[in-house]
Amino acid sequence: MTISQKLIAAFIATITLPLLVISILMVSQTREQAYKNMQDANTREVSQIDNAINLFFGEIEKNVNYLSHHSHVTSGASGIETYLDNTNATAMDPTDNDPIEADIYKLFTEFGESHDGISYIYMGNLEGGYTQWPNGSVGANYDPRSRPWFKTGMQADGTTVRTKAYYWEPDDAVIVSTVKAIKSANGESFGVTGMDVSLKGLTEMVSKIKLGETGYLMLVEDTGTILVDPKHTKNNFKPLNEVSNGLYKQLSKLSSGQVEIEINNETYLANIYTSQKLGWKFIGLLKTSEVLASANKMATTIIAVSYTHLRAHETVLD
Repeated sequence: MTISQKLIAAFIATITLPLLVISILMVSQTREQAYKNMQDANTREVSQIDNAINLFFGEIEKNVNYLSHHSHVTSGASGIETYLDNTNATAMDPTDNDPIEADIYKLFTEFGESHDGISYIYMGNLEGGYTQWPNGSVGANYDPRSRPWFKTGMQADGTTVRTKAYYWEPDDAVIVSTVKAIKSANGESFGVTGMDVSLKGLTEMVSKIKLGETGYLMLVEDTGTILVDPKHTKNNFKPLNEVSNGLYKQLSKLSSGQVEIEINNETYLANIYTSQKLGWKFIGLLKTSEVLASANKMATTIIAVSYTHLRAHETVLD
């Protein structure tokens, strides 16, 4: 090799190394930006849903607070029909019972019919009395005092609380109860009133959300129970860390951030967002191949340009 060729080779080497370093950095940064773009877009979308849910439950809390202080409800320490001794399911008829219960039922009816999204409004007292809107039936020996909603409300002692979601088969809907203890004039709790709201509209909305071409959104209660898994509906109402042989176990340990998981032999990028007020998790899942599609395209271009550049200099050297 002549001195001229050696000088050209040294020059090419001097140019090639920085070019390779720059190419690697650009590819890496492009991939990192792709992950960040997915996280930002998903977080923006779910934060809007989160705000809507919080506003909805905020209004329900206000409604329960209002009813718990209404004069009809606070007069219900007695005068409410009991079903403790009924050996069979019994149809309720509040309008034919004590005037106290009839007034409460009228209040519940007017309220329920004028507010969308409310499935049930009810109250129970320490005597075992129970009434509800809409009119329906109660099971044999029905005792509201043994029910989780009653116990939760009494234990909260005047604080409005929301129970965990549960599936109500007759309505084919996810139900959440918001309850509050009812206090007499002397400040003693004598019963609980509450509202059940259906999350059917919410769960349908979450199920229809599509992230990109291959992505979807999961909703997980703060108890760890999956409320919505549109990709695998059989997982609904199962613990996140137990479904499908630990498919989502990694997700159950995180409250925020991103992680890659394998679903049906496909790699998905999961973005976890936890509601500060609800404590519920919103998990956006998108195939990693789609997340990195633009980054991979740019990487291919960078590699092609770098290769062309090197071949051009090799030609000069030859």
